[in-house]
Amino acid sequence: MVSPLCSSTTDTARDSGHASKSAPQRLDLQAVEAKAYDLRRETKPSLPKPPL
Repeated sequence: MVSPLCSSTTDTARDSGHASKSAPQRLDLQAVEAKAYDLRRETKPSLPKPPL
């Protein structure tokens, strides 16, 4: 039961990523940058907010 579920999820992710490569990467990059900014803000509260 688990392996078909896993394989189908992987196939869907691969297909959607293949269909539109740039969009998911942009969203991931935004998430990574936001997380990095949160980490920086924790260590340096005086940092200015990054331009959106």
